[in-house]
Amino acid sequence: MRLFLFIAIFTITSQLNAADRIEKKSQPNWVNPIELTDFKITEDNVGYQYLLIDLQEHLIKQQLFRHYAVKILNSEGVQSMSDISVSYDPSYQKIEFHEIIIRRDGQKIEKLKNAVIQNIQRETNMERSLYDGSQTAIINLSDIREGDILEYSFSIIGFNPVNKGNYSTDFYQQYSSPVNRIYNRLIDNVNHRLNYKEYQSADKPTIIKKNNLIDYSWDLSGLDYTLYDNNVPIWYDIQKKVSFSSFNSWNDVVNWALPLYKTENTSILIKNTDEVITTKESKIIKAIRMVQDDIRYLGFESGIGAYQPNTPKKVLDQRYGDCKDKSLLLVKLLRDQGIEAFPVLVNTSYKGEISNQLPSNTAFDHCIVNLNYEGNQYFIDPTISNQGGDLKHLFTPNYKKGLRIKEGETSLVDIKGANISETEISETITIDSIGGSASFLVKSTFKGGKADSMRSYFNSNSKEIIQREFSDFYSSLYSGIQPTDAVRFTDVDRDKENIVTVEEYYKLNKLWIVEDESAYQYFEVYPLVLESHLNYPQVVNTDRKMPYYLGNPFSFKQITTVNLPENWNIESTNISVEGGAFKYKNIIKGYGSSLTVEHDYNLSQELIKGEDLAEFQKKHEEIQNELNYYISYNSPSEGFKFSWISFILILSALIFGVFFAIKIYNKYNPDPYPGALDLKINGWLVLPAIGLTLTPFRLLYDLITESNYYDQASWYNFYHSGLETSNTLVAIFGLEIIYNYLFLVYSVLLVILFYQRKTNVPRLISIFYATNFVFQLIDTVAYQFLTDLTFSTEELTASYTEVFKALIGACIWIPYFNISQRVKDTFCKTLHRKKIYTDI
Repeated sequence: MRLFLFIAIFTITSQLNAADRIEKKSQPNWVNPIELTDFKITEDNVGYQYLLIDLQEHLIKQQLFRHYAVKILNSEGVQSMSDISVSYDPSYQKIEFHEIIIRRDGQKIEKLKNAVIQNIQRETNMERSLYDGSQTAIINLSDIREGDILEYSFSIIGFNPVNKGNYSTDFYQQYSSPVNRIYNRLIDNVNHRLNYKEYQSADKPTIIKKNNLIDYSWDLSGLDYTLYDNNVPIWYDIQKKVSFSSFNSWNDVVNWALPLYKTENTSILIKNTDEVITTKESKIIKAIRMVQDDIRYLGFESGIGAYQPNTPKKVLDQRYGDCKDKSLLLVKLLRDQGIEAFPVLVNTSYKGEISNQLPSNTAFDHCIVNLNYEGNQYFIDPTISNQGGDLKHLFTPNYKKGLRIKEGETSLVDIKGANISETEISETITIDSIGGSASFLVKSTFKGGKADSMRSYFNSNSKEIIQREFSDFYSSLYSGIQPTDAVRFTDVDRDKENIVTVEEYYKLNKLWIVEDESAYQYFEVYPLVLESHLNYPQVVNTDRKMPYYLGNPFSFKQITTVNLPENWNIESTNISVEGGAFKYKNIIKGYGSSLTVEHDYNLSQELIKGEDLAEFQKKHEEIQNELNYYISYNSPSEGFKFSWISFILILSALIFGVFFAIKIYNKYNPDPYPGALDLKINGWLVLPAIGLTLTPFRLLYDLITESNYYDQASWYNFYHSGLETSNTLVAIFGLEIIYNYLFLVYSVLLVILFYQRKTNVPRLISIFYATNFVFQLIDTVAYQFLTDLTFSTEELTASYTEVFKALIGACIWIPYFNISQRVKDTFCKTLHRKKIYTDI
């Protein structure tokens, strides 16, 4: 209530102060009048085009003059440009409106005289609990039409007294849309040292010295505008500009800030707690936690308050403060303990890029704390609540550069990069039956800044909201998800490594998805959290030159374990995708009825070069393709059903094979080698003898155990696979069955002939080895290149290994059986009967 009353009084007082601070006056005599000279309209515009941007500043008079002319091109332009608004701080500034006219059909319509000026307080940083007391003067213009030229000018008078005569500003010579004419002018005392710096080859000023004044000016065309690619870092600025600053060095900024950041000489007393604190570091952590968690982040920053913090005692008494207030309070508490500590000014947007800017007090928008403990430098952001970790594990955003408010400090200090946030998720899905439900356990472990975020989330939301939001998150993947226990948050490591865990318990009632009431059903394992991390904005421009912002580096790992109701045929895979800024791994392993799917992603840098973006996007498309993993069960609902198609093919192959085997046995009997010695099977022939003897038994065992050959579902699944090459798959499958049974018959025939040592064995065994190699090769090539099936590296390796073995066998035994003398002396029997000679 007291805070509400304070804000109300603050607002009313500001309104009363503002009442006399807006006037209608003629243009100041020091201003150079700039006329409209260029009315050319370009094609690149957004409903309106600036014909003139005229910015003139007089530092001695503390006046900022603004003069604009805008061409209204369509209804969108009318909507955008029918109000004139000017923001100012009534505690030290006032506004003078000089002119508002409409140019229409060669006529000038005067609008200022009868204009009603409304004054409102519009706090742009209210969501951050910052109230700067700024006011906005608004003039609503009536009768604005397409084709009008709106021209208006005003002055803002008064500089913040806290600057003590110091000054800094930027004059842009390029904007993100075309401007016909840009006029910039700055007037200062000739004896006042004012530094300036051109960026992006900006034009140098025209300088005139007269009557103890120095006049810098530019009169340029701004039609050469700059467009930014999407998702560039906020600090990236390639527009031509000139910066001015009255500060000669960062030491000058430090000397300006030192009086503002003074602390009391007396110690601040904090009430003791029952907590026993044994170490100096624990006292430091206690002070940090108190400022972060017990002092609300709230600031009233009008006038001098925008730069000068309140005293630590006042902040402690009122229990609120902005970043400056909280930082100075923490510095005071640490110094009272004998710890060397200083405020540090940083820029949350430009971060390390402030080192390329001219030294100035306006280069910063935030304040943190630097402390020295046991020879180590630590940087603490006192505005972050619910933090955890000791000094080594305390997360601080990577501000990169800052200015330490310390006597004698002459340069920016490097702010050590924060420990990256880490997320580890362990999911366990235990399925009760095929097509049934499953239990779903999720355990998430968070470290670093992510732990702080989760701690804050659980502290600021009710259990009901947390449970609903967590369940809703997974419902997009598992529609029948139902919580079985409350979400559990564990935070037992806050004062050490800053690790928190979250446990979730669910039942998945609709895990399996059935396709069109067929026997084919499946469910999906998918890393939803990782997907949210990988939603980088897509860019079509392949010729990009500007850097691309990826976000803060992080580490993510998820392992999903699926406990299946029966043993499963699972392909193991190990896929890696790497780039200069990231590494990704996808590992799938299966052990009997257990399956694990692992995703590991690490982002190591926050931006990449524009020319590297195309490759980055290409590789992340590869990653997206690896995120989905489906576990499917494909069998007819009535169980195994013998296929009559397979029966006909097998019967045909056996009849055909036996018929030709008998033919070969009876009809194919080459003459033996002349002078053959009729040797027994011995020597090297023992090796092929063993292989040939085992071949029919091995084939017969494989054919009996290969139930897919005889199951009606196999034909159904191939034909209804949804692949474009389903007919090819059916054909290859049928040919496999025919070949294997023909080869079985042929191998039996060959064994019989081999042990009978028939003369046809060398030729027939050569056909055996050649056919085995050729079929293995054709089968592998057919599946890989004639179908839409995809194979893992392990599967391809196994297939090529079998082909290689068949090739080696053919290369060894075909020449041996056709050249070896032992073969000729061994296989010398024929089916022809011996002639009987009778002596007469």
